[in-house]
Amino acid sequence: MKAIRNGAPSDPDLRQASEKIPLQRVLEGCSLFVGLGCVVTLVVSLLVSGQNGYDQEWLLYAAERVLAGVKLYGPQLIEVNPPLVVWFSTLPVMLSNLVHINVLLMLRLLVLSMIAGNIAWIGHLLRRLRPDMALVVRILLLCSVAVVELWIEPGNFGQREHLLVILLLPYILAAALNARRSLSRTEYIALGFVAGLAVCFKPQQVLVVVFLELALALRNRSLRRAISPEFLTLLLTGCGYIGLIFFVSPIYFKQIVPVLLNTYWAFGAYSAGWLAIHNHVKLDILLPVVFLVSLLYRKLRISTVPLVLAVCSYGALFAFLVQHTGWAYQRYPNAAFLELAAFWLLIEAVPSSIAAISDRRTASVITAIAACFVVLLPIGLVARQVRGYSSAPAEENAVQKELNRLPPKTAVYVFSTSISAFSDVFERHLIWGSRFAHLSMIPAIIQNQLGPTSASTPFKHLSPETVASLAATQRADTA
Repeated sequence: MKAIRNGAPSDPDLRQASEKIPLQRVLEGCSLFVGLGCVVTLVVSLLVSGQNGYDQEWLLYAAERVLAGVKLYGPQLIEVNPPLVVWFSTLPVMLSNLVHINVLLMLRLLVLSMIAGNIAWIGHLLRRLRPDMALVVRILLLCSVAVVELWIEPGNFGQREHLLVILLLPYILAAALNARRSLSRTEYIALGFVAGLAVCFKPQQVLVVVFLELALALRNRSLRRAISPEFLTLLLTGCGYIGLIFFVSPIYFKQIVPVLLNTYWAFGAYSAGWLAIHNHVKLDILLPVVFLVSLLYRKLRISTVPLVLAVCSYGALFAFLVQHTGWAYQRYPNAAFLELAAFWLLIEAVPSSIAAISDRRTASVITAIAACFVVLLPIGLVARQVRGYSSAPAEENAVQKELNRLPPKTAVYVFSTSISAFSDVFERHLIWGSRFAHLSMIPAIIQNQLGPTSASTPFKHLSPETVASLAATQRADTA
């Protein structure tokens, strides 16, 4: 009675619980503030960035030409990639003409809207498939998805690899969360269709789906997913895309693909083995092992999602290795799936970790660390975003100086095996004087004349007739 009159809890456990509740709310609030702060910081840094991607600019230029009536893969415009990425690029061009804003800014706004829709869809999947998940955990997971999809150099924002991760992630998470009989048939079909489009953007990355489905078949000891509506829709989308190319642009498979197979290898400076040893792949091999070991500890009740994401990163890694180039942006899917696996692993441990905190001093230390993250992490993200262009030399090179003298609509061409000079052409509204983005066949022709240079460098022996045909095609197209 005395305890009741004084208003003190009679049960020591109740007293301890009453002390934990405000600490839990403070820590959850700090976590959410860090996550949302990172998302906002990345969005702002992307919108104000002046770094543009060469590939995206060429594709926007090609889309402008197509909308003007030029036939893709025709006598005036040839793109070595399948047509989906050019068809996609017509959207920001049309929207830019409609609202009269810069086409590159419109591309970024369009991709940002895709990321927003992607996060909303994943949030819906989490609500349906994990209704027991705490709200703070769900929000933090969505923040981690946003950070992974936004944490990319501005010059690579909107690349095909970037679009692939955005479009493929709902399919991967639905499969990892075991969405059987939890969603409508329409949503299953939508998941498969969007994932099919993702693979159509970057066909090499079909290995992500292959690794994913094999892992799920082993985990479930069943091949029933082979007849699931989402997987069948993914297959039909890919097959339908191939059929559409045959119908709309049959020249792509008849002429462009043979040239691509005979010449693209020459842009690869490294063998797959060399890349696997030297290109930080050791970390990729170790991290999934860490995830697997972590998943053995059921006390934290962590799902198998991190492991599935790590398996997908393996698929993306192999897709990167078979391209032999070592270009950083082609590693983005591999890095994105690994980063998201790490985020997921840590965030799912948040409720257990917070519940274990009963000491105010410990909570204060953690709160101070979170406050440092609030200040330092956004600064670090901005520094990473601007690093790609802040170190560029102030003086313009000879090509830029020459292009600066020319008025818009002047026809120009830069003889190079690189597309980097095209950026100045595009931004100054000049007319590119070639049907190709650059002299794409020259490296393969020259390497076949010189012969293999080293065991670590890719080499494909071409017959003299093939080399002569490529040389004639390059001369004629350039002229």
